[in-house]
Amino acid sequence: MKILIVDDNTELRMVQASALAQLGWQSEQAEHGMAALRIYKAKHAQLDAILLDQMMPDMEGLQLLPKLLAINPQATVIMMTAHASIPLVTEFMRQGGSGFIEKPITHFLILKLRIEEAIQQAGHKRALEEMRIAQRTMQQLNQEKDAFLSNLSHELRTPLTAILQFADLARRKWTAEQPLEAMAMLDMLLASKTRLLNFVTNIEYLARLHTGQLPCHPVTDRLMPLLESVLQEMRQRSAPHNLQWSVVGDPSLQAHFDAAMLRTALVELADNARQFSPEGGRIDFVVTESESQVKLAILDAGPGIPEAELEAIFAPFTASSRTRSDAGGRGLGLAVARGLLHLQGGTVWAANRPASPGALFTVLLAKEG
Repeated sequence: MKILIVDDNTELRMVQASALAQLGWQSEQAEHGMAALRIYKAKHAQLDAILLDQMMPDMEGLQLLPKLLAINPQATVIMMTAHASIPLVTEFMRQGGSGFIEKPITHFLILKLRIEEAIQQAGHKRALEEMRIAQRTMQQLNQEKDAFLSNLSHELRTPLTAILQFADLARRKWTAEQPLEAMAMLDMLLASKTRLLNFVTNIEYLARLHTGQLPCHPVTDRLMPLLESVLQEMRQRSAPHNLQWSVVGDPSLQAHFDAAMLRTALVELADNARQFSPEGGRIDFVVTESESQVKLAILDAGPGIPEAELEAIFAPFTASSRTRSDAGGRGLGLAVARGLLHLQGGTVWAANRPASPGALFTVLLAKEG
């Protein structure tokens, strides 16, 4: 056991140090508050408790206590004073003190008992606080679990309900010898199936990203063919809304990426732009490069993103408050996109277009591995 003795009276410090030595304990001594702070800052990991005098000329014990606890919030600090009062003891304990010894100390065994009691009580207090923290953590995890299950239920129920409804309508139209209407219902059924499959795939991506079980194999290659492939898929998806897609950049430009992962990430970012774009809107991919990085800007003409939500939209199950009611998913795609980009050394962030309505998503990739 090692104790820091803080007392401006040299004779009392020596008496206390001698008493501790008879117990087989070691001690450090400080003659005033500033010396105590220097010693405790340097050696707090080696000290089990602090004996703190209240009446000192430069800094009273009650003033020194919060400074010691700022260095180590778990410190065991025991006040010693010949001028005890209920308000003083109450305030000392309220501020985080661990115990109290009234001077004069008549026997070293009393000193031993008081120190051991204070250390034990401090341990109980720490255990109780740790239990409270654990309980708060469990409550938060339960709330997050409940929110996740609620969102999961909604996202699964919506397309499944649509699939059942469209299947029933298609059967009725077919029975009524209305094949064109039946085919239209089947197309809607397939669209709902695709949405459901994409949702389940994104859940799997998030799970594997979280556990670190998603293999990534980036190589240095031309970027433009992959972007053209993404835009071709998005033109098919957005055909009913007559959206205009374009890509601008050097066809020979190269970047370091995992092709499958980057394509998935860019499809999610492009689909986000599609969901927010008005009928007949324009979505541009603009690629530029610096000495060590490739930058891809994705610009849409939608409503933009509230400033307070620019970072939050990348969290799972978080969608912008400006999402249209018919826009589709509820916030997995951007989380997946960022996770996949981070895995291959890239990143993505959101902003609003400075000179016109719409959002701007910026993707950064390394030029070489």
